[in-house]
Amino acid sequence: MLKNFSNRVFIDTNVFLYEIFYRNFPENEAYEKQGKQADLALKYLKKQSQVTLYVASFTLVQILSTLSNHRQFPNQQIPQEIVQILENYEVIDFTQADMKEAIALNAPDLEDAFQYTLSQKLRCAYILSENTRDFNQFQNIQVFKPKKVRYMMF
Repeated sequence: MLKNFSNRVFIDTNVFLYEIFYRNFPENEAYEKQGKQADLALKYLKKQSQVTLYVASFTLVQILSTLSNHRQFPNQQIPQEIVQILENYEVIDFTQADMKEAIALNAPDLEDAFQYTLSQKLRCAYILSENTRDFNQFQNIQVFKPKKVRYMMF
C-alpha cells in the first residue's frame, strides 16, 4: 500500500515569526494582519489530527536570533517560544548533505532552498509560507499563505 504524504506540511520560519510577534504585540499594526493569519492557520493545522507539521532545526535558531535582536521582545520569554515549537511540531535536522543539495539548486534565496530541500526530503505536499513567490521555481510542492490554509487538501 502506498503511503499518503498529502498530510505533511512544512512550516516556513516567517510564519512562526509573524505568529509570535502577533501574540506578543497584538496592538502593533505591523504584525496585525499577517500575524493574525499565521496564528489562525497554525491553530487550524494543529487541530487536524491527520496532519503532521514539520519545521527545520535551523528555524529555531533563526527565531532565537530574531527575537534576541528585537528591542521590545523580553529575552526571558524566548525559551518558552522555542519549547512551544518543540512540543507542537516535528523538528527536522538539516544535514551537510541537505545543505549541499540546496546550494546545488542555485536558488536566488538560499534560505528558501534550504526549506524546500527539507520539505522534499520529508515528502511534504505543502509548504506554509508568507512568501509564496520565493518558492515558485521549485517543483513537487504546493505553497500556501496562511490566509489560504483551508484550501490544503488532506
